[in-house]
Amino acid sequence: MICGVKTKSVSHFHAGDGWKTNRAIRIWLACFAEYSGMFDECTVVVASDHPEDRYFNNEVVTEITKHCFCKNVEIKIVENTCYRESKTFYDEIVQKRFDGLTFFNHTKGETNYAEHDKDSIDDWIIGAWFLSLMDMEDTVPVLLHAGSKNAGSFFYGSFSMINKDGSIPADLCYHGTFYWTNMEWIRNEIGSGLKCEIPALSSRLYAEKFPGYILSHWPPVSGSNGAFLLKGFRAFNFYLPLDMYSGNSAYRCIYTLAEKYGSWVMEGFKKLKEKVNNELAKHEISN
Repeated sequence: MICGVKTKSVSHFHAGDGWKTNRAIRIWLACFAEYSGMFDECTVVVASDHPEDRYFNNEVVTEITKHCFCKNVEIKIVENTCYRESKTFYDEIVQKRFDGLTFFNHTKGETNYAEHDKDSIDDWIIGAWFLSLMDMEDTVPVLLHAGSKNAGSFFYGSFSMINKDGSIPADLCYHGTFYWTNMEWIRNEIGSGLKCEIPALSSRLYAEKFPGYILSHWPPVSGSNGAFLLKGFRAFNFYLPLDMYSGNSAYRCIYTLAEKYGSWVMEGFKKLKEKVNNELAKHEISN
């Protein structure tokens, strides 16, 4: 527990051909090993391209288990679908009840290295983990006051975006789709008069668009709506558009945050990146 609140990690792990040497997946495994022990529960949904191949899937489960330090873990094998991580988000977070806070993550970047800058993608994936989990004792109280006029939040995650006018983007709130959610509070607020319904799964972009959809129906309060995306006293807003695939945008975001809130931010990020690089070196991952 964190601050007396139960926490759960829900992960979408795409297992395709070549997963063992895929750079993004090795980074996911290294970061999962670093943070899985902080959660009360972990659910890993392995979306397999070969759901009937027992040997293939057992290898995947064994590797995830080696990197998991959560005492209560569930690993599921499902068939990969065109909905990708959005189906995992819908099935395991939207459709299920959990009396606590849930962190959603996935094997981000596995198809990006062939077309985009390696350092930019590395920092994006590692930063998504680090910025989401670096100071949970401060984050949890804010998530528990979701919807409050005193800057509570239904969501909290990495690389959060707001529009120049302070409004919340209808489509994209978190670049990379790593974020925490207080799903029970969302259900409560919808039942109490929030003028929207929880949408059905209808697109591969469902998980990416979900925070913007919910928050766009929340009545504005004084000040920036960014308060609903961020911890108000530690906001790192970057206006759209922001190309996270090149120009080392993720690193620049983290650097800007460190300038504002202290060198500990960059120091923590670099420490995690060093651990990840050591893991990559063990497996001679260079792609």
